[in-house]
Amino acid sequence: YSLSSGSKNLFKRVGGVLRFQYGNSQLIPSILWREVLNCSPSDKTPYIWLNENGEEVLWFERIASPMREAMREYYIRQPIIFRWVCDSAWIKQKLQELGLRMIIVSKVEEMIK
Repeated sequence: YSLSSGSKNLFKRVGGVLRFQYGNSQLIPSILWREVLNCSPSDKTPYIWLNENGEEVLWFERIASPMREAMREYYIRQPIIFRWVCDSAWIKQKLQELGLRMIIVSKVEEMIK
């Protein structure tokens, strides 16, 4: 299948077109979070996004563990995960209110078909 021309992304890649080098790509919320979902970054940190009621609905997590100090391995060999986590009940309700649906793309190849 292919994504229709009316589709929009909830996240954008930082710095334009980046390759998944070492699985370390960085994503940021797209403008849709502000304009359609009525969310904005917290005044305290841009890594927490609030809805129109001031509730946390989206947050960024960076998990780097365990550090392998004995081996002094390169950064790229550490088990690190970068992810944005969303309140699933909130996003489902918001999409239903707006009459929108979400298509989850887990591989770039799925977008090209």
